[in-house]
Amino acid sequence: MKVYIASRYSRRHEMQQYAQDLRADGYIVTSRWILGAHEASDALNDAERERFAKEDWDDLVGSQFLVTFSEDNTSIKDPGQCRGGRHVELGIALAIGMPVFLIGPRENIFHWLPRVRIFSNWQFARAAILDYEW
Repeated sequence: MKVYIASRYSRRHEMQQYAQDLRADGYIVTSRWILGAHEASDALNDAERERFAKEDWDDLVGSQFLVTFSEDNTSIKDPGQCRGGRHVELGIALAIGMPVFLIGPRENIFHWLPRVRIFSNWQFARAAILDYEW
């Protein structure tokens, strides 16, 4: 079973730990961005941005479910650094009928869809993923 992890890029080191947990549980984590090679900056050229987008797209649509991490208003120190890719990834997952596990507070209206499973922390989400009937 393949899983895509989405979150703010600055949390990639934390996501690596969750990916390790999922791999230990027998899942394949497809999110190449968590390895640190997708850092967006003004120095990127169009070809690099396109490659990052295509890799993220392929990693997501090649998965069976999405684990996404939301943010509360106090966790974002510099709103200018939030590009919002995780919201696009959520939209893609919803559009293709992928199960979604959201860890954290609801940030936007689509988090209230019944198909989005909400969890307060990783431990509860991980248990639900293991119990989910695929």
